[in-house]
Amino acid sequence: MNRKGQHFKRALWQYLNQPVFDSEAESIWEFSKFWHLYRVKLLQNCWQQEFDFQSPHQ
Repeated sequence: MNRKGQHFKRALWQYLNQPVFDSEAESIWEFSKFWHLYRVKLLQNCWQQEFDFQSPHQ
């Protein structure tokens, strides 16, 4: 399976396992909005890992 499919499955799983009745956690009901936020968080995590990886070598 390609990466895009893996990311989609992971995002779908996280979407379906959102805390629905937790008053402190915000659930996102619209999947397109959830998918967008998932991709933004994924990009931020990748960016942070790359930065952490490069910083000790400088």
